[in-house]
Amino acid sequence: MLKKCQNRNSKWRKWFSIGPQNVCRQCAESIRGLIKLHELSRPKKLLVFINPQSGSKTGEKIYRRKVAPLFSLCEIQTKVIVTQTENHSKDVLRETDLSDYDGIVCVGGDGTLSEIANGYLQRCYRDGHIDWDNPETVLPRPRLPIGVIPTGSGDTIVRFMNETRSVTTATIHIILGRTRGIDFGSVHNRHKLLSYTCLLIGYGLYGRLIEAIEIRRWLPGRIRYSVIPMIELLNVRSFDVKVQMLKPVIEKESQEGNTSHGNRDPEKTRIQPDTKWEWSNQYEGPLLGVDSFIVHLMPVGNSMRPYMGNGLAQVTLVKNCSRISHLSHLIKLMDRSPGFYDYDFIEEHNVKGYRVEAFPKSQGRRIPEMYLMNCDGDLIKLEEPCFEVRVHKELIKLFTWIDEDWPEWVETKSETLSR
Repeated sequence: MLKKCQNRNSKWRKWFSIGPQNVCRQCAESIRGLIKLHELSRPKKLLVFINPQSGSKTGEKIYRRKVAPLFSLCEIQTKVIVTQTENHSKDVLRETDLSDYDGIVCVGGDGTLSEIANGYLQRCYRDGHIDWDNPETVLPRPRLPIGVIPTGSGDTIVRFMNETRSVTTATIHIILGRTRGIDFGSVHNRHKLLSYTCLLIGYGLYGRLIEAIEIRRWLPGRIRYSVIPMIELLNVRSFDVKVQMLKPVIEKESQEGNTSHGNRDPEKTRIQPDTKWEWSNQYEGPLLGVDSFIVHLMPVGNSMRPYMGNGLAQVTLVKNCSRISHLSHLIKLMDRSPGFYDYDFIEEHNVKGYRVEAFPKSQGRRIPEMYLMNCDGDLIKLEEPCFEVRVHKELIKLFTWIDEDWPEWVETKSETLSR
């Protein structure tokens, strides 16, 4: 027989055996049988990239002390590569034979994940002769899932996926082999791919912020990500843009009961497999920024819950406003507090794609924000102030515990931007 006991010095419950030896043997065989049922989904060999410069620069130490022993205990083979320069992981992925691997692991932050995801996607599409520069191309999903061991400054994607920045928790999810697909956006400029992104595409203010932060990398992370944005916010300027959006043409479903989420009362419409899409001229005029979140943040109680698999980008158009109001909006956004969209100068849209074109000649002077983009924390400088974004549903699988169905719905508002 097996008897359960509770050890007060540990949060784990322990089991020990008593009774006839043959009964214990049968129980052990049953447990081994259950484990074998899940063997096919558990990784046996992993390609690990460690970014030694990420966050507090402790990635190698954390991997050796907390991650490698667990992989070894579970008999997972690893090939570990410590990146030496920017885009080192891209170079490795471009040349490495990936057929023997069951997954890729990045030890770092959101920027490390972005670099590895971009390198892996481009490697797969190069081998498959797929035109990744064309925004209309339907991108196939690569085979290998990616795991993230959080050692960065923000680790946003890990907090969204695992609801914790625990290194041990992230490692266990990789070992168990459970995965979930997340959306990626492709960013194009004049039919040329600039980047793939899974979190944020910021144009205008966010582009200026990331440039200022990159210039001052010698400052501690907390100062760079808290003080510098406040300084740059005082100098932000608007510029004239034209925004087109790819929206669904769907019939509204009747909703029963209360659909309010916190202080919002959205009108929901459901996306069907045969949904048709059309481009529309959404706005033309001055804006402070055009930002999109591939991860949706929706109000649930007193917090915002992330959704990462509905195939849409959450686009916000930021109009002219006072610095105090803008700061209030940014603080709520950073804290993931409900109501950060409920401002008169914020317009929210959920779209499958969008196009942005700025007009330098109408400004009378060069505005740096028109040529700067923030893609998952990476600075991209545009040769021309225009770009196009497309969202690809569940393009890459990540190792995570999430198993519920993310809702396939898009919120629409009766309000539209006035010119």
